[in-house]
Amino acid sequence: MAVRKGTAVEDGNKIYHFADEQSAQAFVDCLADDSVTSCSQRIKPVSVEAKKPAVTVAARGDDPEFKMRA
Repeated sequence: MAVRKGTAVEDGNKIYHFADEQSAQAFVDCLADDSVTSCSQRIKPVSVEAKKPAVTVAARGDDPEFKMRA
């Protein structure tokens, strides 16, 4: 599910940046249309960046491997 924030569009693990909000909205509409497969070829983003994954650190008590060793 793509989320538009101004001229940026987040889709999965990528963030697409567009020159204006109309292009960003057109890209979101394109992604919503299941019959279109290459939205980034039709509506060219200015840049694309990889979304950084949220890092979660499990507490040692939550780690089953740690419990087995303890």
